[in-house]
Amino acid sequence: MQHLLLSEHGLLILLGLIVGLVAALLAVLPALRAPGAAVPAGRLLLVLVGLALGGFLWIWLAARAALRGPLLAALRNE
Repeated sequence: MQHLLLSEHGLLILLGLIVGLVAALLAVLPALRAPGAAVPAGRLLLVLVGLALGGFLWIWLAARAALRGPLLAALRNE
């Protein structure tokens, strides 16, 4: 069950990062086309990896907390 939660939410994080990256690159594309402009690829990669790791950490913690108790009883009481 935890694997299912991690994989589904992990996919959402990765898709969100990809969509955000594409939107950000489109927003700064005119500035990047200027002479002498450069993309700080190292910093960009560091930020993306940090966001992904942070997201996966919080997903893992939330999945552990949610799956700690008896699931069937919790669903019946819902």
